[in-house]
Amino acid sequence: MILVSTPRLTPGMVTAAPIQHPQQHSTRLIQMGVKLDQGIIDRMRDLEVGQAWVCHPLMDDLDDILMSKIPEQRRAIYDTVKQGFNDLQGRTITTDDYKHYCGVISSMISELIGRDGRAGDMAERLFEDGDELAGHCANVAYLSVNVSMHLESYIIRERTSAKPSTAKDLTSLGVGAMLHDLGKLQSDPEVKHQHELGREHHEEYGEHAKLGFDMLRDKINPVASTIALHHHQRWNGQGWPDMTRMTQGRCQGGFSGHKIHIFARIVAVANAFDSLTDPPGGPKRPGLYALHSLQTPEMASRFDPIVLDAFLRYLPPFPTGAQAVLSNGRLAAVSGLNPDQPCRPKIRYLDGDTDGKDVDLTDHPELTIEESQGLAVGRWLYDLPPKAEALDAAMAGVGG
Repeated sequence: MILVSTPRLTPGMVTAAPIQHPQQHSTRLIQMGVKLDQGIIDRMRDLEVGQAWVCHPLMDDLDDILMSKIPEQRRAIYDTVKQGFNDLQGRTITTDDYKHYCGVISSMISELIGRDGRAGDMAERLFEDGDELAGHCANVAYLSVNVSMHLESYIIRERTSAKPSTAKDLTSLGVGAMLHDLGKLQSDPEVKHQHELGREHHEEYGEHAKLGFDMLRDKINPVASTIALHHHQRWNGQGWPDMTRMTQGRCQGGFSGHKIHIFARIVAVANAFDSLTDPPGGPKRPGLYALHSLQTPEMASRFDPIVLDAFLRYLPPFPTGAQAVLSNGRLAAVSGLNPDQPCRPKIRYLDGDTDGKDVDLTDHPELTIEESQGLAVGRWLYDLPPKAEALDAAMAGVGG
């Protein structure tokens, strides 16, 4: 199966996964296994369906990877968040709620662990649900846990007060990420649809982190409730809320650097990534755009550099199976990730004379991906320094 942008769909292609209705997200527009004709393709274009997974014989060997249960696990998080947020508008969180949230996150972690390091492959199949706040929280939970699996040693080092076996348990991270924006339910309705990176905010927007913490405090794991409080704190100290009163003056203003819990630092990057890909009131953008934007000096200064490096390496700018056009004009599909240079993945040619074998773009510096998922992407491509060099630089610049 390959991920094809709608303008490149042709009659005779067969859907390899269901296609959701873009305005009615609980409704399937097209079922799996449907042979597309021009009428269906035109309907998809009219409804502004951006892309579709279709069958392709040269990618059959990757179908087991691409058809993993990760989208189902992410959907379970979405359903849990949506129902939970509806319920919590009329009551407080209970012990049974918390147990349920932990169970949902544990199921996703188990599935991710069983995927042999390909946890990020299906990012493009995950972000389709319609309720804006619930979908955002589900995405942030998925992204946070996904990337944290590559940060185990750093997390253990940062959580000095916990035993290693406890420190590396990501359940409280996932639950905290699920509930990080819970405080928006206590704010003006406009706040529910706003993100930090939006141009304008309601005057109550800045209160949602503290409101969420107050709703969760003493009711769930304190690490998870801390995530709700601190997911807008910034590595450079320019975040919020002001912690002067809550710390009885021990801290003046916002937290910075290592004073911010490592899980809140992770959720902060995931939160920004999802907001960049799905800005309020604007068109959805590809993950590559968000990853490129996170590296600008102004954005990068907000985040733990080691956490940011992990997001850049392990969230694929081009997910496995995505169709692409190379700088030599040939049509290809991404067949494997490359954490050392994410914008130079393995590809498999789909057109002309092809043997169906993988081509590693790191071995072909003259080639780049110029189009992916129907968008010209050359302006967003980036190179990363070797991992050891990047981590050394990050450690050298670590602040208090």
